[in-house]
Amino acid sequence: MNILGASPSARTGDILFYLADTIAITVQYANRTGLCNMLDGFQNKALNEQLQMLVEHAKDATVKIEDYDRSKMLSNLSTAEDNGIR
Repeated sequence: MNILGASPSARTGDILFYLADTIAITVQYANRTGLCNMLDGFQNKALNEQLQMLVEHAKDATVKIEDYDRSKMLSNLSTAEDNGIR
């Protein structure tokens, strides 16, 4: 899913968690109006355009796709253990 900025190693579940959190975090942090405005803008748009709108919305909510890529998280684990972080 290049349009989301996901790495080739990102799994489907990683991407789905990212998409779900993009919506949930928006509601949780009191931007329901922004979410509704974005969803209203989805009407009559192609899927690629909708995904691009969602990516922009995620950036505004500081949700990053790389934070959901489990292969990146696992590769950082060894560094954390080396530094005494658990």
